[in-house]
Amino acid sequence: MNSDSAHIELINQVKKIVENIDVFSINKHEAQSLFGESDLEVIMKRLKEWNINTVFLRVGSEGAYLITKKNTVKVSSVKNVKVVDVTGGGNSSSAGVLIGYCENRSLVEMGLMGSISAAICIEQEGTPAKFDQSTRKKAEELLQKMMEKVNGDD
Repeated sequence: MNSDSAHIELINQVKKIVENIDVFSINKHEAQSLFGESDLEVIMKRLKEWNINTVFLRVGSEGAYLITKKNTVKVSSVKNVKVVDVTGGGNSSSAGVLIGYCENRSLVEMGLMGSISAAICIEQEGTPAKFDQSTRKKAEELLQKMMEKVNGDD
C-alpha cells in the first residue's frame, strides 16, 4: 500500500483493487488512515470482511499480523536489532512475506521471513544492494531458530 492512497475517501477503490491480488501489505499507520479508525482489532475485523487472500499488516517493532478469512496470526519482530536506518524496512518485510507465500510457507513462516528481512535491512544505512550468500545463510538460520521458539522446541 502506498500512503498516498491510504485515505478513507479512497477506501472503495482500494478495496476493489486489493480484492484482485494475493497478498495485501499495509502498515498500521496506512490502515488507520484508510479505515479512519485507530483500533487495530476493528481494522483487522474489517480487513477480514474483504475478499482478500492474505493481508500482511505491519506494526513496526511490535511485529506483524497475517490475516486470512479463517486465521489471524501474530508474528514478532526480530529482537535485539541495532537500527541504523529504517529506509526500506516495510518494503523488505513485504518482500520476505511474498517469497514465503510463493514457496507455500505457513503464515507464521511467511511473517517471520518478513520480520527477518526487515531486520537485516534496517541494520544498515540505506537499502541493501542485494542479499549475498552469507546474508541468506544468516536469515535461514534465524528463521529456523525463531520457528523452533514458536514450536516450543527450544
